[in-house]
Amino acid sequence: DLNSKTAGFPFPLPSLSQILSVWIIGVSAKRIAQSDILAGGEMDMKNLAVNAALFVGAGFVLVKSILGIDYDSLEDLEQKSLAKQAGAWALEGRVPTSLVVADDDGTTATYEVATF
Repeated sequence: DLNSKTAGFPFPLPSLSQILSVWIIGVSAKRIAQSDILAGGEMDMKNLAVNAALFVGAGFVLVKSILGIDYDSLEDLEQKSLAKQAGAWALEGRVPTSLVVADDDGTTATYEVATF
């Protein structure tokens, strides 16, 4: 259980993708800052474009990972999607193996839920 492993820390531990994103942001920012373009000189535009793309992309990934998933915005069973229900199960810490759904005509159907 992840919560029991991080219980003694005053903040949530970062994920591997968050650590990697911070590292990429730092490296690309350092490369941009050390370039001659900030001093008015010439720089290989290809390197600048790559480092700028890495900086922006890693920043986007980091922000999205910190904000998390808005489970309420996901589609639900009305759109024939199990995403919203699966999000609710995840927040509850449940891993069900089946789902019973009642149709408008009163019949029920049981669906198997795949877990990985």
